[in-house]
Amino acid sequence: MSFDLPSFGREVQNSSSTFDYYQNNASRLTTAAQVEREQQPRPGALEHQPLDELVVLPPVGGALLFSGAQLHRSVPNTSGVARYSVDFRTVDARDLMTRRGAPLVDVHCTGTAIRDFRNVGNGTGFDEELVVRLFGRPPDGAMLVFGREDAERSAGPAAASREPA
Repeated sequence: MSFDLPSFGREVQNSSSTFDYYQNNASRLTTAAQVEREQQPRPGALEHQPLDELVVLPPVGGALLFSGAQLHRSVPNTSGVARYSVDFRTVDARDLMTRRGAPLVDVHCTGTAIRDFRNVGNGTGFDEELVVRLFGRPPDGAMLVFGREDAERSAGPAAASREPA
């Protein structure tokens, strides 16, 4: 991973205005057919040259903990060995309710992933009234959450064609 530490808290020109979380959920229904090249838009920095790039190469089995608001990117894997990455995204409910957290100085995307998060103790999600108060009412027909049934439906014929005979 590479981090541009001096850019934390300052605006960086980016493509986040083209990303809508609810549209992204809906487009995941066709992801299984996109085996050559993913078609879903992903926000990213535009024409950005890091001021002082910090590259972090954790040991095998290592973990990195950082705010997703920190400008970061993957670095090319030149090791000749496969690299796997597993993301665990967390939200501190107290921080969310008090609007405390990393500065979002250049975020222009729409929609919210907050409905995807579950309390690890009891499995509940955030109260919908709180979500609407913090993030606004979603548009009619928006795919608020991409669930297990959606994933099974999206894998349909593509998954069947990959199964051994």
